[in-house]
Amino acid sequence: MVGPKKAVVGLPGLEYLSTLDTLYVRQKIQFLEIFTGWDTRNQYTVQNNNMEKLFHAVESRPKSQFYCVGAFRAYDINIIDNSKKVVVSMHRSANRCFPEKRQVFSPATNRIGAIEEQLTFLRPWFNIRNRAGDKVLYIRGFKILAEDKSTVIGTIRKLPVGMYETNYRKSDDYAIDFPVDLDVVFKAILLCSSFLRIVRFLFGFFENSSDLRYRLDRRHSLFFACLDLLV
Repeated sequence: MVGPKKAVVGLPGLEYLSTLDTLYVRQKIQFLEIFTGWDTRNQYTVQNNNMEKLFHAVESRPKSQFYCVGAFRAYDINIIDNSKKVVVSMHRSANRCFPEKRQVFSPATNRIGAIEEQLTFLRPWFNIRNRAGDKVLYIRGFKILAEDKSTVIGTIRKLPVGMYETNYRKSDDYAIDFPVDLDVVFKAILLCSSFLRIVRFLFGFFENSSDLRYRLDRRHSLFFACLDLLV
């Protein structure tokens, strides 16, 4: 685990991001979902370049929407540091309409910005807004653009799937690259952007409770997952 650095004034917990230019987001394996196909809460580990754990991220959502509205459900993503404090939260309201906006908070009651979806045909386009509502960064496809909308300052990229993972699940692991001197507020908002389901959809790993073949494949592959643990 990584020890704390100098605190960022007014934003406790974000000091971990001040010297980083890459974050790795790895989805935790949910064996109940693998075996039964039941939709469970998504959980993630956020790591630095040395694969040291910085944060744990967990999805929370109303039980009434657990199965009823599927991908359109309301949810919060809470990003928790190693002292078990929530340092960043992203809120998404239940919405079947587009475009959508996700509010980002740090700490829980202090809104620091938003991720606003923009209607496009194929590629995901998002606007990153600051606390005042001004557009400061853009995500076009999987490139992160500066305020001029043309300078590429980073990327959101899919990590290669390991051999062990492919035996029993579809991986949901990403890396977010950005300038080391980028404001920690926008690093935190970009981290939240990696949890957006539309991004995972365009990588080919969208959650879909009606995807029977996907769920049957996962159950069938459980045997191979157990075999891997024994050898």
